[in-house]
Amino acid sequence: MKSIKYIGLFISIMLLTECEKAEVYEFKFGDVQTGFQVDSIYLTGSNGFLYVQFKAANSSSYLRILADQNPKPSTEIARIPWEGSVTLPLKKDIFWMAESHVSIASTLNITDTLITWTPIE
Repeated sequence: MKSIKYIGLFISIMLLTECEKAEVYEFKFGDVQTGFQVDSIYLTGSNGFLYVQFKAANSSSYLRILADQNPKPSTEIARIPWEGSVTLPLKKDIFWMAESHVSIASTLNITDTLITWTPIE
């Protein structure tokens, strides 16, 4: 039992030593950008966070977030059901879009969507 304690102590000392050697990266967030539209394609100019909030009048509606290096993104990275939100990290030079799938019943009642981009500087 004593040897297990010594092994644990040794591992703890090794981890602390490695933590002291670790590099510290500093970053800050840029200004939050708004004004993004559903069903439009955008290109990220930096690493950052995409926030999408969605609320539809009908539970059969949803919003897909597509992102990849293709100018017409086709890779689904998130899906928001008729009401919800998601925050996603995206790398620089990635195309993305919020694609709506709104049922006919809710076309008379416009969906409520908020899309923001917060760049990392």
